[in-house]
Amino acid sequence: MEGVAFSFCVQPGSYPVYASVFDLDEYPCVALVYAVFSANAVDRWEMATRPGEDVATLEDDEFFGFGVDAGVGSYLSPEAAAFLHQHPEAVDFPHAEVGGETRMDDSLNAVYFRTGGGDGHYPSYVTRDNSGGVVSLTTDFGIIDLEVDFNRLSNPS
Repeated sequence: MEGVAFSFCVQPGSYPVYASVFDLDEYPCVALVYAVFSANAVDRWEMATRPGEDVATLEDDEFFGFGVDAGVGSYLSPEAAAFLHQHPEAVDFPHAEVGGETRMDDSLNAVYFRTGGGDGHYPSYVTRDNSGGVVSLTTDFGIIDLEVDFNRLSNPS
């Protein structure tokens, strides 16, 4: 499903993006990247999916995610993705140990980041507030070994 956006929407705007970076053998390694869209309290986590993906069809050790080639991932709007598809020469993700931002014009940009595990397939998770609004998007690069099943995580109310 390359090039197909996740099935959640946020208002257009500028949002902070953070990376959790660890030094592994003196090399900075990005473990998680997350974008924050709201200051609301998180009520629940869910796997970020694309149209046609159903978390209920996954086994316990499976996930939906996005593929990475050349060890670099990116968060960008559908409009920026469409622009880059039409103008591939505009892609300018300079080599960086962690990541950065590239501007395509005055209104479009993309945040890019090294993927801690290099090339591969990585899950992303959306957090939502108690009214269903999107709070954040987190991508996990498999560096931290957590025993948390985000597929089945629910709010213990």
